[in-house]
Amino acid sequence: MANLKGPGSMKAVNLIAVTYPNSVTKDNKSRYMDVQIDARDSRGPGQSNLHLVTERVKHEGKERINNGAPYSTAQFAAIKEAAGANVTVLPNGAEVYAVKADLMPSSRKTGLVLNTKTVAASDHTIDAKVLDNQFASAKAAKEAKAEAAQSAEAEAQVEAPQADAAEVKVDEPALA
Repeated sequence: MANLKGPGSMKAVNLIAVTYPNSVTKDNKSRYMDVQIDARDSRGPGQSNLHLVTERVKHEGKERINNGAPYSTAQFAAIKEAAGANVTVLPNGAEVYAVKADLMPSSRKTGLVLNTKTVAASDHTIDAKVLDNQFASAKAAKEAKAEAAQSAEAEAQVEAPQADAAEVKVDEPALA
């Protein structure tokens, strides 16, 4: 799940909201949406997971990752209205909306949700490659973190022998 820290980090965040035609609940009262921080937002780079919600769920004996959160039909209508023409439909049927909104903790304690009372038009336009760009940004952040961890480990290994050498010299008797 996305990691936002510091004052103002959850205000006016550019977001990508992904939904599918079959993500509407049976009672038609809500729709599940995968809302992500737009990788082009200042809080996007460096995030290895841009999703506002990430939870492990078991379904038919198998564990999978769920990134969706329920939004009421009125909330979905507000998101759709704020996005205006800044929407794209992907070949797999996914509808992707670009908006900007404040974020708040989910009442389900599974991550963050967008505050539809603050939803507005996004600063960025989207196209059919929007999810590919999101994936590429997260992958680059994950690779950068792995490289940084390797560098830190290599530095620790270089410093360790020097520390051992210093300890040996302290234990040696002085020649007089």
